[in-house]
Amino acid sequence: MDRKSQKQTSRFPTRSPFLLLASFLLLITLTFSPLTFSPPSPSTKATSYPPCCRAGKLTPTSSPSLAHAYTEISEGPEVIAKITPESPGANTDVEIVLQSFSIDLDDAVIAWYEDGVKKIEGPARKTYTFRTGQAGKSMRVAVTITWGTIIAEKVFVVNPADVDLVWEASTYTPAIYKGKAPISPGSTVLITAIPSFVSEAGGKLPASDLVYTWERDFSTLHSQSGKGKRTLAIEMKGRSETTVKLSVREASGALSASNKIILRPTNPVLRFYEEHPLLGTKYERALGPNFVLRSEENTLRTEPYGMYSSGEPLMYKWLVDGRDAIEHQESRNLITVRKEKESKGRSTLSLTVSNPSKFLTVLGQLIVSFGE
Repeated sequence: MDRKSQKQTSRFPTRSPFLLLASFLLLITLTFSPLTFSPPSPSTKATSYPPCCRAGKLTPTSSPSLAHAYTEISEGPEVIAKITPESPGANTDVEIVLQSFSIDLDDAVIAWYEDGVKKIEGPARKTYTFRTGQAGKSMRVAVTITWGTIIAEKVFVVNPADVDLVWEASTYTPAIYKGKAPISPGSTVLITAIPSFVSEAGGKLPASDLVYTWERDFSTLHSQSGKGKRTLAIEMKGRSETTVKLSVREASGALSASNKIILRPTNPVLRFYEEHPLLGTKYERALGPNFVLRSEENTLRTEPYGMYSSGEPLMYKWLVDGRDAIEHQESRNLITVRKEKESKGRSTLSLTVSNPSKFLTVLGQLIVSFGE
């Protein structure tokens, strides 16, 4: 063999059989060796004190949410808390439900505290209900979860705030009517928010300093939301109900509240009343469906409850037994009915009130008996 062949052969020396066998045995040992897990180290925390007394040692898992009126602080294995309602108001019942994929809550001892006072303790106490105080009075709700040597803690700092919603429909009702004007299809409804936000110092926050987010049927009304925008005007579309939700927060997000209302439009209703020459309209008793004409003549008034005028006059059309009747000279919602001498019988008095621009019409009918 020449020198060149010797050099090439020297690069690949023959491996020892013993070395190959040792490598093979080492590979088998590493492949089939059992895996071991280290158990969690026991907690060194003292458990004789409620977590709310040691809240300074806890680490906040999140900052105050802009949608919630509470701050949540946690320590230990992950435990999920569902709070209902998400924005607790003043003097409101609140429920906390715990869930965890790290701890067997059904086998854990759970203790609940309110402002440092233990309220309840026992196995699998995953649900807790408490009641908030008045607006501006914060409270601390704490929970300790012990599962063997594992301890998890949570603290909820609840800052209750309130917002009321008041609505007003731009529909017609008589001046003497003490009820609320009903919502009719096509009418405009004005909603006003009345917030009750109290700072930590005890002062009431001005409504103009708060941020308002309006939603209609779960769609945010961006152009009508913002700082100080505490009123909302909406037009009812058809006869379908509308859900309006409002979220209010202080600029920093430390305080927040929410509320919602459901607006249900109804059809306008015509009511007939007798007009007395001295006493005026007898609103204490509506007529119908039958009216007995006991004198030679009577003036009747009609009131279209819930009719929406949209700034233009309503159209009144009176019929007597299907024939056009002459409207009252002073007011279109008045009509005078007379009986002929010695005549007896019945007549059907009908009225149609309409708003042409809104395609809204309401019908009314009264059977007038005379000579009986």
